[in-house]
Amino acid sequence: MKKITRYWLAFLAGLFLAGCTTVKELPAESLTTEPTTPEYRKARKLMTAFLENDPDTFVSLLPEDKQQAFDANRFRTYRFSIVDSLGEPKSFRYLTTLQMPVFTPFVWKVAFERTGKEGDLIHGEALFRVITGKSGDEILIVSFQFL
Repeated sequence: MKKITRYWLAFLAGLFLAGCTTVKELPAESLTTEPTTPEYRKARKLMTAFLENDPDTFVSLLPEDKQQAFDANRFRTYRFSIVDSLGEPKSFRYLTTLQMPVFTPFVWKVAFERTGKEGDLIHGEALFRVITGKSGDEILIVSFQFL
């Protein structure tokens, strides 16, 4: 009889003392789709030009003063260094827009693929950030980089 009483007490203790755990979900705005702002569209064009290896479009999206410093040859060198270390970019996915008072940073996840020494495919990912700003009514690409 003592065993049955102990089992019942253990069962009841487990039943009443067990706690529930809830996982905090991310707010709905973190699950949004790509923005539709002109700033985003310009930043996305820059990302697409990099992915498609299109130096003319890439450079044309930069402000005039940056176009002289980052011309088509510099684009090719920059892209070659990225491809050499990470592989060929295959796709990208928008992640987020960071909130800042003056500038607007957009972040994408870029998937890369390269061939290893044994001939096997190696997949990797990196973040690509494009920062836009405005000068009057003009949208400017302020900065871009892989993180």
